[in-house]
Amino acid sequence: MDSEFGSTSGKLNVLNRKMSNVEERRLRSPRIFKRQQSLIVFEDLILCELCHNKLKDHRMLLCQHTFCQECLNSYYTTSNINDQKDEVRQIPENRIFIPNKKVGINSNVEMMKCPICFNETPLKNGHMSIPELPKNMQVEKLLRIVDAQNNSTSMLTYRCAKCQTVGCEAGQSCLHCMKDFCNICWCQHQLELKKNLNNLLQQLDDCDAHLRHKTELLETRLEQLVNFIESTTISKIEEIKEMEQLALDDLKSLKYQEEEEKTNISGRIEELKENINRNLNSYDGDKVTLYINFHKKTSKVFEDIQHFGIESIHFNQDTFKLEKEENASAAFNLTSKSFAYSRSKYKMKSSSKPKLVWEKCPRPGHVAIPPWDNKKLYIAATDSRTILVMSIDKLKLLEKISSPEMLYPQSLAFAFDTEEIFVSDKWKHSIHVFSKTGGYIRSFGGKGSGPGKLNNPNGITIGRKNQLFVCDTGNDRIAIFDTKSGQFLSTFGIVSGNLILNQPEDIAIRGEQIIVADTGNHSIKFFNFEGIFLEEFGSFGNGKRQFKSPEVLEVDTNENILVGDSGNARIQIFEPAGTLVKILGGTYNRFNSISGICVSADFDIIVTDNKSRCLTII
Repeated sequence: MDSEFGSTSGKLNVLNRKMSNVEERRLRSPRIFKRQQSLIVFEDLILCELCHNKLKDHRMLLCQHTFCQECLNSYYTTSNINDQKDEVRQIPENRIFIPNKKVGINSNVEMMKCPICFNETPLKNGHMSIPELPKNMQVEKLLRIVDAQNNSTSMLTYRCAKCQTVGCEAGQSCLHCMKDFCNICWCQHQLELKKNLNNLLQQLDDCDAHLRHKTELLETRLEQLVNFIESTTISKIEEIKEMEQLALDDLKSLKYQEEEEKTNISGRIEELKENINRNLNSYDGDKVTLYINFHKKTSKVFEDIQHFGIESIHFNQDTFKLEKEENASAAFNLTSKSFAYSRSKYKMKSSSKPKLVWEKCPRPGHVAIPPWDNKKLYIAATDSRTILVMSIDKLKLLEKISSPEMLYPQSLAFAFDTEEIFVSDKWKHSIHVFSKTGGYIRSFGGKGSGPGKLNNPNGITIGRKNQLFVCDTGNDRIAIFDTKSGQFLSTFGIVSGNLILNQPEDIAIRGEQIIVADTGNHSIKFFNFEGIFLEEFGSFGNGKRQFKSPEVLEVDTNENILVGDSGNARIQIFEPAGTLVKILGGTYNRFNSISGICVSADFDIIVTDNKSRCLTII
């Protein structure tokens, strides 16, 4: 009997363990966990403050504090215990008297103080009135909700997310995808997760390639910066030497002028002395008139002597110029070069509030509208290595353009006559060409600094005579290629052997001018089609007409210039003459890193933000 009983007990223990494992897996289910969390919140609201258990047959005092009826009875009893003493009796002398005490309940107390806030609640019949106190209806509702939730939790059924099988016993719950699976589908789900590890390895390989590229770019950029700092220092020293020589020449000229002025004043003094001595005794005319004439001339000499000398001359260390006190401010009246001005009719909206925002745009580079269809929008998706073709009104994906040859698409340009799409590739250091339908045609370029080579090309645009202008950012120059053959034509950005561009990031064409975003010099430069430098505007700062690393350019049909001032997280819009007319960025438009700008036929401004992975239509 004992062995049989032990065997039965062992079976019961095994069964209990299985049931506990099932219950544990059931409680680990995301649905059960969320439901338990909500129950915990409710249960805190239905606890009795006297017994700290769930309210049972509760009653509410006038202050609305709620307690179990039994707890209120106990509290009333303990609060009204009193000592009932006997009356004092006459006793014989020299004998000790011990009063006879009786402990009892004063059941006629008609007030009860709340054990929490001590506010009083009237009781007509003492403790007999406690059952007549009302219930708290809100607490009653909460009690019903908790009871219903507990009942539904105990009767909960489970549906497998894969095969949709329904059962009372929980299988497995995935902490990654937060779904329930039956035991059979759980094994398949684990195998699928194992296969996804290959995708993670691919993503890590991409990260490794990205890091190598960034490291290579950093080393190249650091070397360029060292050379740039050294050449800038030499150039500054030469400029200071020239300014020094000019200041010394001005000083010599000033000394010569002062010597001439001294000779002039000395001659006038001698002449006045001679005339006064000559007319002192021999002049028979009006003495008053004679005195007045000589007094005026003497006063003029005194005045000239008062202004003689270089006490009012100062050397301005900032401008390296000699200045007089009364004209000291003239050196600061700087005037910038102006552009050929023609009043444009840009459609400036009264509000800068976005019309549409796409916050899940794959990390975008440049954005452009093809000349053959102004209802389409082309976006360079850098992470996915594709060109997204979207409808401009609803941002619906129409197609994708890609090629295994393309590693990091950055900028876009369109050839209208051949209907070809040109894409700059920063990592491949080349230019890819696609057909209008997305077919891959050819590529040209390649990493290097020689003729026809590129280093981290960025902005591109197509000008007259089938010329493709490329911002050869890593080489601090603009490279020109033939759009049809890909043949290298020439470069510009060097004047008298000196680089005048520092990390050019974007380029645009306006009439007979080529406009370049000179990012490293924080300015916008203008060239003609022969590559001759014309003029520039902008400086480092966050004021109007100032920039911090302007990386994006766009020219609309009215020849207004839109500059993506990335370092200041804003867009500055200039009229053709260079007048600032609008700044976008701030309350409605919070940009992070502006990577592309284009203007639609309706003059809507379309902006891509690389870091925020966002596209905004304003």
